[in-house]
Amino acid sequence: MNGSNGRPYRFGSAARDFAAGHIMREGGAPEEIRENFTDTELDRIAYEARDEFDWNSISDMSDGIRDWYSDTYPDDESGTLINPHATFAQAVESFHDGGGGLYDLLGVGDSVIRERVFDELSSRIGCGYDDIYDAWLNGTDLDPRLVSGPISTTGQQFDIKDVEMKATAAWANGPRVLDAELPDGRVLGHVMPSENGWLWRLKEDEQWHRPTPVEGAIARFIDQEGREAAILSLLNAIETRYFTSDNGHGHDMGETLTGTEGMDLDGMADVHGPTR
Repeated sequence: MNGSNGRPYRFGSAARDFAAGHIMREGGAPEEIRENFTDTELDRIAYEARDEFDWNSISDMSDGIRDWYSDTYPDDESGTLINPHATFAQAVESFHDGGGGLYDLLGVGDSVIRERVFDELSSRIGCGYDDIYDAWLNGTDLDPRLVSGPISTTGQQFDIKDVEMKATAAWANGPRVLDAELPDGRVLGHVMPSENGWLWRLKEDEQWHRPTPVEGAIARFIDQEGREAAILSLLNAIETRYFTSDNGHGHDMGETLTGTEGMDLDGMADVHGPTR
């Protein structure tokens, strides 16, 4: 995936490039970062320093909201009331000021306009509408790890069938997790064992979820609290958020436990549940 300057991200994503820049300002060299920091560690650094992230570094985020709104909704005359200097980057940066900060920026307290702006932000950033709404509602800085949809601007488009489950270590001496990873290295979610069964979550969301009951013919072959059920739940959530197509045709997730065949998962079930 590329940055706003059209060049590929050096460390695989906007968040990791941001984290690497944070480290380099403290004296680290790119080669040292690649050698000493995992993608998960770079993601953590990006999250912890999210209030410093420059949203203008993301393609099209410096565009003016009023011009976009007038072009997209020409019949809505209230669009002319939007602050002509307000940009999409500024909209995201206003979230930490609470709900009123965005309305102050826009210069108009219209919830319909806000919802349409949120829809466009989710499209430009490549995340879910709920990610935008929750950050605004809770007055928190938007997580830069959300930047990157499933479509690579290098010309390759990814599908749910491209998601591969890979085993990694969650942290030193901790339980191993399964990362749902795209061919370009982006991680969309995780599956993890706990004392009472397997859990899943999208990206680095705070909340882990128990598997959704598996239905259909495949159900009798699946442990409803086990690894496969958690993987199916995660893949369904990934497909819903990132890969739902305009024509409404989905994929039979029961037939695509992608990348799990032949994986050495011995010893993964007898560990304690997540602590983060």
